[in-house]
Amino acid sequence: MPQKYTILVTDSEPLLGLAIEQALVGAPYEVVRAGNGAEVLLRAHTCQPDLIVLRLEMPVLDGIKTLGLLREDPVTREIPVVMVDDAVEDSTVARALGAGAAFYLTKPLELEEVRAIIGRLLSI
Repeated sequence: MPQKYTILVTDSEPLLGLAIEQALVGAPYEVVRAGNGAEVLLRAHTCQPDLIVLRLEMPVLDGIKTLGLLREDPVTREIPVVMVDDAVEDSTVARALGAGAAFYLTKPLELEEVRAIIGRLLSI
């Protein structure tokens, strides 16, 4: 039986979680959702995800602050994080990658690209 991977998705925008689930249909992934940065931090401890898809803009804690807290915590430090948002400015992408994101995706998401990136990050 293949290993099942848990993906934690920030779902402050409900369509993001749905798009990620559609990209991963038929693959050995379980998608867990969190509504904001504070929930991401909590769920990262409770479900111990293999990968986190994190929105840059979200309520309570933005993506950069949430990512910084994930990287400071020994329990979540090594979990790969894919940052997602509308912004495509080089400075925004550089900030996310500099804060520890493994990859930065811009919306609208291409489902094949999402599947390939998640698969690659989980095979490392």
